[in-house]
Amino acid sequence: MESIIKRCEVKDKPNDKNIKNWFVIARKLYNEYTGAYNKGEYERAYIFLRRFVTIVVEIIPKNRQFLKQDKEFKDLQMV
Repeated sequence: MESIIKRCEVKDKPNDKNIKNWFVIARKLYNEYTGAYNKGEYERAYIFLRRFVTIVVEIIPKNRQFLKQDKEFKDLQMV
């Protein structure tokens, strides 16, 4: 189980990549997840899905481009 958890880790920091790259990576991971799941490769599917969720929930919201965009969106709401 410990080796699966290590394989799920995303070691890059939020600002190591452009936000568009993070979205591309997340999409690829999701596609890999669905492919592995449909083939019955549940361990691989779990790893891909866990990485996908980590990127979408933890990494993208901390990316400086996302934070800047979020501020701009909030500014628009105030108008």
